Amino acid sequence: MDRQRKEGLCQLLWTGAVRMSFPPHLNRPPMGIPALP
Repeated sequence: MDRQRKEGLCQLLWTGAVRMSFPPHLNRPPMGIPALP
């Protein structure tokens, strides 16, 4: 697995975990964490 793909996967997992840990009405992640479209 190349590095760019691995970083993208880590980012996807991170944003997913962050979104899961927040209540549904707060659909915006905290500042400093990149949100995926």
